[in-house]
Amino acid sequence: MQSCYFYTPEINELQSDGNVDNIVRLKSEYVAMERNSFLAYNIISWALIGLFWLGAPTILSGSVEQLTLMQKAGQFLKADAVIADETGWTHFYNKAQQKLILSVYTDGQDIGDLEEGLTVSSGLLANYGRGANDLSGADYVTRAIWLTMNRYWRVDNSKPVRRPVRIRFYFDQQDFKDIRRGIRQTGNKLETIEDLQFYSLEGGSIHPFSTRTKSSKARFSFFAKPSPYLIGEKADFFYAEFEVSDLSSSGSGGFLIPLNDEAFSIQGSIYSHKGIPIENAYFRSPLEGAMIRSTGDGEYTLANLDGGQKYRIEPEVPGRPLEGVTILDLLAMEEHIAKRQIIEDPYDFLASDLDQSGQVDEGDKYWLQRLILGETAGFSTEKAWQFIPKEFSLSLDDIYDKPIPNFISLDNLYNNVAKQDFIAVKTGNLWEEKDFPNEPPIILAPNFYLENVTSCGKNTLVEVHLRVNDFQGVRGFQFSLEWDPEIMMLDSAYHFDLPNFDDGNLGTNMLEQGNLGLLWYIDEDHPKTSLPDGSTLLTLRFKIIQETDEAEINFSDFPTATQVIRKNLSTSNVLFTLGRIKIEEAATVETPKIKVFDVDCFGKENGQIIIEHPAAGNYQYRWNNGSRKGALANLSAGSYQVTITQDGKCPFVSDSIVLEEPNVLFVHNKNVHHPNCPGLPEGAISFKVSGGKKPYQYEWDNGARTPWVTQLTEGAYQVTITDDNGCIRTEIFDIYDAGEIFINYSITPSAGENTQDGKLAIRDLIGVQGPFSYEWENGSTESYREQLAPGNYQVTITCGNGCAYVKNYKIPKSEPKLNLEVDLERDEVAADDYIYVDIESPISQALQMKIYTMKNELIWQQVVAGQTGHNRQFLLTPTEKGIYMLQVLGQSGSVKTTRFEVF
Repeated sequence: MQSCYFYTPEINELQSDGNVDNIVRLKSEYVAMERNSFLAYNIISWALIGLFWLGAPTILSGSVEQLTLMQKAGQFLKADAVIADETGWTHFYNKAQQKLILSVYTDGQDIGDLEEGLTVSSGLLANYGRGANDLSGADYVTRAIWLTMNRYWRVDNSKPVRRPVRIRFYFDQQDFKDIRRGIRQTGNKLETIEDLQFYSLEGGSIHPFSTRTKSSKARFSFFAKPSPYLIGEKADFFYAEFEVSDLSSSGSGGFLIPLNDEAFSIQGSIYSHKGIPIENAYFRSPLEGAMIRSTGDGEYTLANLDGGQKYRIEPEVPGRPLEGVTILDLLAMEEHIAKRQIIEDPYDFLASDLDQSGQVDEGDKYWLQRLILGETAGFSTEKAWQFIPKEFSLSLDDIYDKPIPNFISLDNLYNNVAKQDFIAVKTGNLWEEKDFPNEPPIILAPNFYLENVTSCGKNTLVEVHLRVNDFQGVRGFQFSLEWDPEIMMLDSAYHFDLPNFDDGNLGTNMLEQGNLGLLWYIDEDHPKTSLPDGSTLLTLRFKIIQETDEAEINFSDFPTATQVIRKNLSTSNVLFTLGRIKIEEAATVETPKIKVFDVDCFGKENGQIIIEHPAAGNYQYRWNNGSRKGALANLSAGSYQVTITQDGKCPFVSDSIVLEEPNVLFVHNKNVHHPNCPGLPEGAISFKVSGGKKPYQYEWDNGARTPWVTQLTEGAYQVTITDDNGCIRTEIFDIYDAGEIFINYSITPSAGENTQDGKLAIRDLIGVQGPFSYEWENGSTESYREQLAPGNYQVTITCGNGCAYVKNYKIPKSEPKLNLEVDLERDEVAADDYIYVDIESPISQALQMKIYTMKNELIWQQVVAGQTGHNRQFLLTPTEKGIYMLQVLGQSGSVKTTRFEVF
């Protein structure tokens, strides 16, 4: 059995200066005092041990034994209930969460009451389960590593006490592991839980992890060696017991390691761009497995840093995507999207761009609404915060044009460094909260209330109406509802009686835990910012799943925090009245047999539901689709529900009757191969089918009966797919011939029947890929021929994919034209299509081609090396409909113009 050590007032006085050397010296002196005063000490020790062992069984008696400790990182709870045992201990706990907070032995003194302002709380930092909390930068620590748990306790507004009071601080194995992880790097060891040290900050009412304690006049008290005692048979948590002289205090546990070597520190602060300090931003400690947090003033200190090293300071906030986000931010974003009040501040713009698309639009508004409703699935928490060094110049113009740093780098640290500050941008937080002194009297505050109703017992449904009174000039609201999910479950929500209020305004991701978020807002000038008293905003239908006498539906702040906004954007007072469901067992309509005939083909309306009762009777039916019949036909797929009544009995309300349909016949993995070369049967089609009911049958319009066809030429091919239910799907596939080749060429005629001065030049080819090869009837492989007599000439052009194109050209016998002549293929042409223009040139010359709109705007031009005689040039028509002018200018100064229309 271990002994328990308590500090004395004399010891506390020695430690009040916060000097670590004194603390370490005190620890050794206290151990020496222990050895020198063995007899007196043992009398005290055994008396204290008796108190522990008398207290421990008692603390597990009654309902206290059901209490556990917080184990969710980032959680904070206040005590709202107490249990006083016969030994004089008062155990503070949170009733809703059934979590033990703190135990206090007052020795008969009045410390105050929870209902009169006394606050007893406990919390876990977000680093719980990841490593230690590094408090080495606190002003009461010098030349030492001071690592603490992430768990803490705090008492505020206690009445003054005349004598010291005893406290039991509870912690678990994970708290011990977190500290031990941070200590490993130092070469020290934390062997057992008995080696932990505990402390308190008495007076000043400050956070136990504050690093600036002297200015608050808080007194640091260090308990060198308390002895924790195991509570509970499963050994799932422990406690340390010690005394405090001022109960308005706070504290935690940790481990202190004195240092002899000189070390440096880096200090700074984190504020939002609106000047609000950011608490609980985290920095990586020099010790692996430890973290440093920013205080309530936004300040941070990295201590025990070696000189000459490079350090990267990079804040992070684990989670907290909802912080500071309300419907006011939605309204600010709405104003920007509607261009009534444009966001001009670059930090506000960063906060507004939730989907990081580079603009603020409806997509950002969607994500912001989901955040407020607590639905963060799909929203990366890495996007929730951005930290920008204060010295970085951020402007709206280049916000996405240059990288924005998120860390500060310090090279070759050789002294203490301060003012390493960051500006925090919280995604979604656009609105700067303000106080409105013109708040109306509380009697005019809107009242949201849930009516008390009666249910007919287990497995029945009950409707609960959310109504309002004094709903005058309300611009928007947000809050949550909660109920016991072991007693009832939410079946559906309907009867939304506000504009822009539907199931998309509900946060439903926490329904299994019995929580529902609600959100609504409207334009300032909308007439429905006011409603008559008693108006129903929403009807909730619950299913009773457990036998009990009564159930409650409460208003809460989780997952959506409470806020009601008036037309002038002031925050309104609000009254909430919970609803009770009285559950009475009574005779219920006997459960009928429900026959379901599903829809046989996707999209059809041939499903049926038939109700068969075990006995004859006068039954009335009410379906959720409005029908009053006992059998429904010609139904589409969907969810149906029926309420059946009979002679005053409690109605039978069915579960959702799901009428299913096969998945749509879906044709996918379509593979269409077009012929590589024109005119050849090289086309092929294949595909796969899913959905419907296998097996499938195939019928092509060319007679094929397989999911693939080959040896196809250009054309449209249709296949009809039939599944085993007779459901039909038709698909049409197009096979295109190989791309047409467009050839620009020039022909110079021969001067006479027996002369050989004709020329033929293929200038370029359009529509196919190179490289190209040429083979003429005389074996020539050039693209240009000359000294040709009048007659026909044939060339085979082979393109890059191996296709051969045979073209015939004629060298005429004639004299060249005396003037420039231009002839367009046609004067009515399709948009974005190839047509050719024939140009007769009296000489070899550069031909400049231009296309103008009817407004004389030049939209295209090209220079062609024209030859004497006939030249054919292809051009691509404009994409816009209209009348255009083609102009051809010869080098000799002649100009020819022709018009054409694009349809």
